[in-house]
Amino acid sequence: MNAAAPDFNAGCQIATPAHTGVDEATQRGTAACDRSGGRLPNTPEHAINLGVKQMFNLADGIEAYVYGEYTFLSGLVNGNDNDPLKEQKDFGLLNLRAGLDFVGEDITVTLWGRNVLDEEYKGSTFDAPLQDGKLLTSPGAPRTYGVTLNKRF
Repeated sequence: MNAAAPDFNAGCQIATPAHTGVDEATQRGTAACDRSGGRLPNTPEHAINLGVKQMFNLADGIEAYVYGEYTFLSGLVNGNDNDPLKEQKDFGLLNLRAGLDFVGEDITVTLWGRNVLDEEYKGSTFDAPLQDGKLLTSPGAPRTYGVTLNKRF
């Protein structure tokens, strides 16, 4: 009797087996492991994005706006091997903007902040080359603020 072909092949776990001693014994060293029923990489089960914008007319030829955006992502796995050490917990990001539009001069000035609550999250996580059991992680973008000046010609 032949076993059914896997629905989803992806990378084999390296970090967790190195830490636990529990190997994917029958598949280790192969190009791909059966990940049928596993999670797709970098794909949260739930994602919510809410944006609110309010515009104002301050004076003749001067318009203003405020904008807030909140994005929530439920836990996800940073890697196609479904390694539990690469999991990212739920996180949310708040971005804010306020701007002035000088209509006659075709100039817009925007004050902005991204990740204003300074939420810490992983940007990516991957196996360190030639170092079984070690992971490299890049942090997500920290809180940033700025001013942008746009002139349309």
